[in-house]
Amino acid sequence: MAELLPLLAGLLALFRTAVFAAVAAGAVLCAVSWGVRTRRLNPFGGLGRLSRERVDPMLAPVQRAVRNAGGSEASVPWWGLAALALLGIVLVQVVEYAVGIVASVALASANGGSALLRVLVSVTFSVLELAILVRVIGSWFPALERSRWLRWAWAVSEPLLAPLRRVVPTLGPIDISPMVALLLLQVVGRFVVGGL
Repeated sequence: MAELLPLLAGLLALFRTAVFAAVAAGAVLCAVSWGVRTRRLNPFGGLGRLSRERVDPMLAPVQRAVRNAGGSEASVPWWGLAALALLGIVLVQVVEYAVGIVASVALASANGGSALLRVLVSVTFSVLELAILVRVIGSWFPALERSRWLRWAWAVSEPLLAPLRRVVPTLGPIDISPMVALLLLQVVGRFVVGGL
């Protein structure tokens, strides 16, 4: 198991580099698209065709969102770059978290059953907390709230939040049951993991 950890660290470093390279390439393509949209680059030249044929179809969802929000068409590439950078950060964090779980389980399994149980219980509490956070952030964006990519967060967190909603009062239009649930999960999680 000890030889697994350097391999995981190397793969993680390679993944970070690949994500950074993808975001850097996206920055170049977004700069070209911005140049074509603002007529700083010839829209009928080679870069203009590249922008229209390759970059603009990738920016179409961002363009719809910017147009619906009343934004400028020239700002679409920069919003696309921001979305790409945010997606890169989220991907790196998720992969780092998964690698951390694998490393923890590998070390715990080498140390015995109680250490492995402690890691599994800790991961379970972490997944519950993550589901509540994803659900809260998803509720800020109505288009994401019922996205098929985020349904797992509702499925995992609803059994915890439904009973709390019946007990915890709202503060006007603000539902504070997710905050209460996060606090309870952290307190109970520390108590349970500490007791193992």
